[in-house]
Amino acid sequence: MNRLPFLGLLFALLCLVACRQMNEAHLLHLAEKQVNMNVDSVYALLVQIERPSQLSDEERLLYGWLNAYVHYKRHNSMAEDSLILPASDYYVFRNDTAKNLFSYQLKAWYWYWLKEHERCIAAIDSGVALAKALQDTGRMADMLIDKAYWYVYVWKDYEKAIETFRTAIALDARAGSFFSMGIAMGLNKNDSASYYMERSIELAVEAEDTSKIVHYLRNYAQMQAYSFDEPSGAIATIRRME
Repeated sequence: MNRLPFLGLLFALLCLVACRQMNEAHLLHLAEKQVNMNVDSVYALLVQIERPSQLSDEERLLYGWLNAYVHYKRHNSMAEDSLILPASDYYVFRNDTAKNLFSYQLKAWYWYWLKEHERCIAAIDSGVALAKALQDTGRMADMLIDKAYWYVYVWKDYEKAIETFRTAIALDARAGSFFSMGIAMGLNKNDSASYYMERSIELAVEAEDTSKIVHYLRNYAQMQAYSFDEPSGAIATIRRME
C-alpha cells in the first residue's frame, strides 16, 4: 500500500512529460505551417520549444530545418545549423520535394557561413538543376540571385555576377534583382548600371514599397557619386527621396 502514492506520483510525472512532448510537437508542426507565410511566427513558436532533445528523430530534423529557415530569412548566421545536412538527406528519402528543394538554399548558406565557398556553390548548383527539372522558375531565380550575390561579395567576379543576375531576371523580373544587377554593374563600371537602378526604383514605386524606394535611391546616389563621379546626378537622386 505504501507504494501507491509513489506510483501515483510517477504516473503523474510521466503524464506531464508526455503532455509536454505532445505540446512541443504541436508547436513544431504549427511552426511548419507558417513557412513561406510569416518567419516571425515560425520563430515565436520555435522559442517555446524548451526541450528539442526530447523530440522524436524526425521532429528534431524538422526542428533543425525550421531553425535554419528562420536564420536564412533573417539573414542571421547559420554556422551552427548543421542539422540542415541530415534534414536535407531525410527529405530526399521522404520525397518531400518542397523541403528538399529549399534545403539546397539552406545548405548553401550554411556552407557560406562556414566559409566553405566551393561547397556553397556546389549546393546551389544542385538546387538550380533540381528547380529547373521541376520547372520551378521562382525558386530557380531565388537560387541564382544567391549565387550572383556570392560572385559579387565573395569572389568579386562582377562579370559572372552580371551574367547570373541576367538569367535570374529573365526568369522572374523582380525589383530586388534589378537593384542587385545595378549594384554589380556599378562595381564593374558598366554604364548600363543606371538602367537597372532606375528599373528597380520604378518597380518599387509600382509596388508602393516606400522602404525599398528609399533604399534603392540612396544606393543609386552613392553609386553615381563614387563609382561614376557624377555628383550632380547623385544630388538629383537624393532630392527624389524628398
